[in-house]
Amino acid sequence: MATAAPSPSRKQILSIFGSFLRSSRQFTDYNIREYTKRRTIDAFCQKNPNKP
Repeated sequence: MATAAPSPSRKQILSIFGSFLRSSRQFTDYNIREYTKRRTIDAFCQKNPNKP
C-alpha cells in the first residue's frame, strides 16, 4: 500500500507562487501577461480562502 506524499511547506508554496508570477512577466503581450498573473493569484487564493 502506498502512502500519500507529504504536503508542501509554506516556503515551497510561496516559491512556486513567485516562480509563476516571474514567468508571467516574460510574456510580451499585455493581455496574456495580465491574464496569467491574475489566474495565478486567483488560483493560489482559491486554495487558501483565509488569505486575500
